[in-house]
Amino acid sequence: MRLTATAIADGRFSGMRLFGGKKPREVRRRFDETAWISIDGTFGLRECRVLDFSAGGAQIQSSEPVPDAFVLSFSRERRGRRCKVVWRKGQRIGVRFTA
Repeated sequence: MRLTATAIADGRFSGMRLFGGKKPREVRRRFDETAWISIDGTFGLRECRVLDFSAGGAQIQSSEPVPDAFVLSFSRERRGRRCKVVWRKGQRIGVRFTA
């Protein structure tokens, strides 16, 4: 199969195949802003810092324990994005947006 724009758009070539077996990393943007964590079944919000983000996830920093799944909001008034933790390193946590 030839590599053409049509083949890529139709999904006949995956990112894994195009880049030597590794999925290309999404573009991350440095952010360094305050955000809030809300946990299902609890009231109140926990403050954290969003260090960078992409369309698929973010890197946050929190001095408080963070559960494996939560909602990350960039404003206290707006609904946030559901997240799942994919890695932890000290107070830094990598999350994937799930919805």
